[in-house]
Amino acid sequence: MEKRYQVFVSSTYEDLKEERSKIITALLDMGHIPCGMEYFPAADEDAWNCIERLIPQCDYYVVLIAGKYGSIAPGGTKSYTHKEYELAVASQIPVLGLLHRSPNDLSKKLCEDDPKTQKKLDQLRTLVQRRLCRFWTTADQIPGELLASLAHQINRIPRVGWVRADSVASDDAKNEIIALRKKLDKAEARISKSEQNRADQEGELASGSDELRIGGTIRNYDPLSWYDSDEPSIQLTARYEMVSTWNQLLRVIAGHKQKAFSNQDLGNWVCGAILDAIRSGVTQPNEGDWSQIHIEIDNEEFTKITTQFCALNLIVHRNSYPTDWAFTQKGLYHGSRQQALKKGELYSGDAPWAQVVIGDSEEKTRRAKRPPSTTEEW
Repeated sequence: MEKRYQVFVSSTYEDLKEERSKIITALLDMGHIPCGMEYFPAADEDAWNCIERLIPQCDYYVVLIAGKYGSIAPGGTKSYTHKEYELAVASQIPVLGLLHRSPNDLSKKLCEDDPKTQKKLDQLRTLVQRRLCRFWTTADQIPGELLASLAHQINRIPRVGWVRADSVASDDAKNEIIALRKKLDKAEARISKSEQNRADQEGELASGSDELRIGGTIRNYDPLSWYDSDEPSIQLTARYEMVSTWNQLLRVIAGHKQKAFSNQDLGNWVCGAILDAIRSGVTQPNEGDWSQIHIEIDNEEFTKITTQFCALNLIVHRNSYPTDWAFTQKGLYHGSRQQALKKGELYSGDAPWAQVVIGDSEEKTRRAKRPPSTTEEW
């Protein structure tokens, strides 16, 4: 990225106009930004306030000294050039001194005629020579000396400098994109590994078209006592076993179009589906009058269903009344797939969802309280 450096040029003015012009031209040729006192009237105290703010903002400082010490501010003891040099040093700006090699050989009008002022100039020259400086005799030598000094300082003490805004934006954007790409790659690798681990773990679980067996109890109530008593008589009872798949069970639950549901909802849906399977003619009760059927699922079988669906990340447990469970995004997706029409189907209920095998019934005539809402008539 190409940088341009802001360079403050300090010197006396009237006696070094040509030399300053050479420095400014050389800096512009190098692509840098020159600034200096010619933009500020030397006797103006407000101008010095501007210079105090400007010098610390510059990248490098160049002082050009010949035979003049320079003007001194009213009430002060140092020239503006002297004060600028000290300010640059105090601001830790890298300084470059360009000193005339033989100031005594200059014409009298280009030299100090006051011994006291000359002494101040000698003190300033001594001060500048403590740091990096080069010497010149003619104005034409100045650009070469400046180039060598500035290149040395840039290499030794690189500064912030200035760059085009579009270059900064472009480089910063590239660096940010690279950094974000690395972060994204790491995140994708972690997600991929996590998904693979989960897939490996879920691959060990029964799911999809794997066989599912659910057991429970069927009770049949005396139809004559059903409507005239709070405790109808149980006529027959039998064990049943439902044989299906995990996909078919998911289809039953997803078919109710509820993202969240309670334990009672889940029990009612499964019991209702078992009754539907019996009613469809897949399996009919083998004896007795089964006009008032009540289906119960064993507690351990109910727990088996919820545990398996949780392990498969199809549902999650909730602690918000009145719902106990909610479908995950994965559960909603797979549930909708089970509800979708398959090739050759006219509607999603073409095939029965389960087979129900009912064991031998046992006659038990006794009084019982009305069953919960899972009872259905058919």
